[in-house]
Amino acid sequence: MPAAYLVKRFDRWLPALILSAGMSVILDFPFNTIDSRAWGRELFSGTGVGHRLHYLDVSDEICKIRLRARNASGEHPFETSDVQFDQITQYFVPPSTTEGFQIVWHAATHAQIERESQASGPGGRLFT
Repeated sequence: MPAAYLVKRFDRWLPALILSAGMSVILDFPFNTIDSRAWGRELFSGTGVGHRLHYLDVSDEICKIRLRARNASGEHPFETSDVQFDQITQYFVPPSTTEGFQIVWHAATHAQIERESQASGPGGRLFT
């Protein structure tokens, strides 16, 4: 189901209702821009509950290696090319603490980057 469809129907009241019942809400939306994150922040603002924005700080090179591995696995219904990845990520703006989020930073370690880079074979494909 396209994210735009869900966003239009995922009004503020639903997450607030779930949060007020004491349950957790996990949003798996691409908060790639300041505007999209502002919408996400509105969902919990005023509810009096805590929040976390998890940010995966990984290079485009590593993202592409992982994306190629996902494509090669055949387990995902959509395959993304390097060109499509570049088109999508050109709009990305890293989150900032000035946006009012509690950011949990997940940075790739040097060991992870080295391991994934070495595991890539011809054409940069990661063999799993």
